Amino acid sequence: MTRDATLAACGHPIVLFSSLLILVNDVVLRAVIPGWWTGKLSDAGFVVVAPIVLAALARLAGLGAVPARRLGMVITALVYTTLQLWPPFGAFFSESHIADVGDLVVLPAMLLSLLVWRRPARLRIPLAAALPFSGFALVATSWNEPP
Repeated sequence: MTRDATLAACGHPIVLFSSLLILVNDVVLRAVIPGWWTGKLSDAGFVVVAPIVLAALARLAGLGAVPARRLGMVITALVYTTLQLWPPFGAFFSESHIADVGDLVVLPAMLLSLLVWRRPARLRIPLAAALPFSGFALVATSWNEPP
């Protein structure tokens, strides 16, 4: 049986590292050493992980591999860009979100998603563990919200 690269990408070391980067940055680094670069770290991790997670969910819902990947990339780019350019959209998700056009500098990191799909790695974690971990990391920013 052929391994589905769209689903297997969730367990790729680049995706797992990016997920861990989001978690460590949002839970620890932002509190201990806040600054310009801690915001960029989470954003870079987000634009790597989000297309992979969205594509995997679309694939599990029955969409073909290529359309699922395209959907993940397009939705991530549109949502992330809109968050940074239109403050009311960010406020819908978080009262503390600040739109910042400078955050768009991390968009090229999305290309790592393409690399992950094209270049499989030997070390992989099963989808049942990797997908929830990465999905959980994507919502980590909400931990720093005031109650």
